[in-house]
Amino acid sequence: MTGYTGTAFTLEGRNAKNLGFDRCNCLGMIRRTRVGQYAIDTSTYADHGAAFVWNKGSAIGHEQADFKIGDRNDTIKIDGVSSEKSARMLQMLDHSGTDASAACPVLLENHRFGAGVARLVAGDREVIQCQAVGPLSVVACKIGSGIKRLQLRIRYEPHPPPGAFNFIGNAIANDGDGRVFTASPPTMPYEYGNLGYRDGKWQALGPGL
Repeated sequence: MTGYTGTAFTLEGRNAKNLGFDRCNCLGMIRRTRVGQYAIDTSTYADHGAAFVWNKGSAIGHEQADFKIGDRNDTIKIDGVSSEKSARMLQMLDHSGTDASAACPVLLENHRFGAGVARLVAGDREVIQCQAVGPLSVVACKIGSGIKRLQLRIRYEPHPPPGAFNFIGNAIANDGDGRVFTASPPTMPYEYGNLGYRDGKWQALGPGL
């Protein structure tokens, strides 16, 4: 899918559950310029967002984020995606729907987010923004790479707190001020089960991030 200036796939319907995307490729760029906003957006209408599974494929060059989730509908899985030249991996922001505080398990797994062109990453460097209670699980993802002075961040700020945030077996670019988690840290131990690239090497994230 290419040539779109908004969203490649807008998903609607409270009964639209377990929609499947297998090896889809979404390119939000035309002649090296980002024109697409999202690969998937479920936030168009409050209380009418769908749930989906995305397996493999790519999401490239999105001005806002690769995936935007609105309604807290049902389980969502994003697995094996290769992404680059996008501002963020995921946005799941606060919204006005009646299900705003409902549980909505979201799994990001084996996701590669390339940040080699740092100017294309969101200015706040928050590659994941989540204001849902989740549970949000980020597992075996490579977020950025071994680039000097590249600091990527994750904002987990559930409404209402404390929510549930699992961060397991990931590698993230952390060669800046060391603040990976800008709001709430993961709600389970993460310090020695994940790596950050810092001072020229990959090493355990450690406490206090």
